[in-house]
Amino acid sequence: MTPDDDTAIFLDSQYRQFREPLLELADRCLNPALRRRCSPEDILQETFATAVSHLSYLRGHPEVPPYFKWRRLLLNTLSDMERMHLHCLKRGVQCEVSLSKLFEGSVPNTAMLDRLRASVSTPRTKVDRLERADLILKCVAELPPDERRMITLRQFDRCTMPRSARLMNLTDKEAFACYMRAIRHLRRALSAFSELQP
Repeated sequence: MTPDDDTAIFLDSQYRQFREPLLELADRCLNPALRRRCSPEDILQETFATAVSHLSYLRGHPEVPPYFKWRRLLLNTLSDMERMHLHCLKRGVQCEVSLSKLFEGSVPNTAMLDRLRASVSTPRTKVDRLERADLILKCVAELPPDERRMITLRQFDRCTMPRSARLMNLTDKEAFACYMRAIRHLRRALSAFSELQP
């Protein structure tokens, strides 16, 4: 078996396993303006085409659940497609707000300033955000498979409870119980990690 055959078998198995949830995510996240130029299937196809250059990431890092790796690749592909198709258009100058307007009059527009301040990130805030994300990924990876899938659907993919129940082949009541169990286990794991921190 050649390395190309091994890669093809690996990508085929991953495609069969994650096609439906990734297609669902692409459909939900696809910008309406971009939808006129490409479909969720196009995004999924482009994701698997770019996966060839990310095989070491997909095969490595066993602490990260495989679906999270594919989800990250899909969202990066979606961003690239938006950049390629939509950001090449001219700027919407009429939508921009001049900073000088913030300070007109005696009282600055505090809502605008708060939004601007929240959008600025420092190296420290980036590190904090990355540490929190790593901690959450570790805790989610330790959950049982059904609870991990439920948390992924509800919190990361933003599916509704009925939609999550349908995707997991559960009744609404069973899905709600699974979700509450997962939240309880996740809170317990996060509090255990935070107690270990100085």
